[in-house]
Amino acid sequence: MSNKPLLLTTVLALATPAMAQGFLTTSTNALRHGDILCRVEIPYESEGERGEASVWTLPDIPDDSPDHLQAIRSNGDTIVIYEQGRMLHYLMCGDTLYNKGEQSRRSYRILSQERPELVYPFQFGDSISGCYEGDCQYEGIRYAVSGSGYTVADGMGILTDGEDTLRHVLRLHLHDYFEDDYGNETAERWSRDCYRWYCMGYRYPVMETVITYRHDGAEQEQTSCATYLYLPVMQMELDEDVPNEELLARLEADGSNGQGGQDGGGSLASVDASLSPDGQSLTISYSLNSTSDITFYACDIMGNVLGTAHYEDREAGVWQECLTLSRRPIGNALMLSIRCGDEIQCMKVYS
Repeated sequence: MSNKPLLLTTVLALATPAMAQGFLTTSTNALRHGDILCRVEIPYESEGERGEASVWTLPDIPDDSPDHLQAIRSNGDTIVIYEQGRMLHYLMCGDTLYNKGEQSRRSYRILSQERPELVYPFQFGDSISGCYEGDCQYEGIRYAVSGSGYTVADGMGILTDGEDTLRHVLRLHLHDYFEDDYGNETAERWSRDCYRWYCMGYRYPVMETVITYRHDGAEQEQTSCATYLYLPVMQMELDEDVPNEELLARLEADGSNGQGGQDGGGSLASVDASLSPDGQSLTISYSLNSTSDITFYACDIMGNVLGTAHYEDREAGVWQECLTLSRRPIGNALMLSIRCGDEIQCMKVYS
């Protein structure tokens, strides 16, 4: 493997003002049934700084770096990621993604009270937290786990190796502190920090760093650390991704570098939407201040696109559209994404 298969030959140095707001949405970032991701493990790379205008290091890839596949499967509101002899379990309830645990041939960690991991939409400064507990087994030894954790979007900026740069990257920090209770007053205490970097136009994190610590009273010992890269050029087994593909195409066409925020006075003045009682159609009412292209994406809580509509040079005025959906959304809930010129808005719609 080359040291630099990098990365985004199509979108380096391109972004829109929408990414400056740092949104993760179900339409552009949800775990998607049928996806097969290639993940490369490299030596640990420091998580770096937090805050706005951060600069993070995009590391080289040693020639002997191992890689493996992650296969994503979903059924209703349950999601499973298969990787390296283990299964990672997730649950989607409404607009919130919960970590349910993991299992392999000789061990499991299944939570009866799940860990809230992410809520859509999610932007810079947002956070979600909660406590969790469950049952575990390792090599025939049973024990209980309990802990607390939070996820915070703590940074925005760029990933760079000095030559190539990924701009408008949003970083999530997932922190957990938990206890493994073996009974008879025997327990082990741990903490874990996971950092994930999301780049505009890709629904998976382009980089992830994980660090685990063992705690003994006031002492803390690092037990493992690793960094992983999900290079877009290596993701060959992905299902169709209409929202991100169209976004990347527009970025190539307009060449916007996206510095700064939106300049106000956008074309989209107001928008409202309602889901029909049978869940088969979506009515969208909106008004435009000026002539503009406008696109609608209706996605379920799993990120599957159920309907789209696009109109070029729509004139100023009040409009109403009826969008027919491919099927009834899970949980009778939708995420509607609207792209109007350089603006992006997201809203939840319930029946």
